[in-house]
Amino acid sequence: MDPNETCNDGNIVDCDSSFSICLLEGTTVIIGGFDSGVPDTGSITGGILHCADGAGNHGQFVSCATHFLEGLGLSSCEKYAIQVYVGSSDIGNNK
Repeated sequence: MDPNETCNDGNIVDCDSSFSICLLEGTTVIIGGFDSGVPDTGSITGGILHCADGAGNHGQFVSCATHFLEGLGLSSCEKYAIQVYVGSSDIGNNK
């Protein structure tokens, strides 16, 4: 997925286009237009959306997402793949 695209794909199950966090049906977590490659059933995307909604700034978003991911039993590679895009995103920068 092109990093400049928004969440307008026809297969979207859950999406918040204001944060560009999407869950594509049967695929992976997408944050800020970047595909993490990590499979998701909605629980990861839902938790990250919750962090985005509650964050007062980008640092709070990254911290919340990092703590959330620690409790999921993901491999270190999966956590890293998501955290790279969480940290690179603009989420929380405009608050």
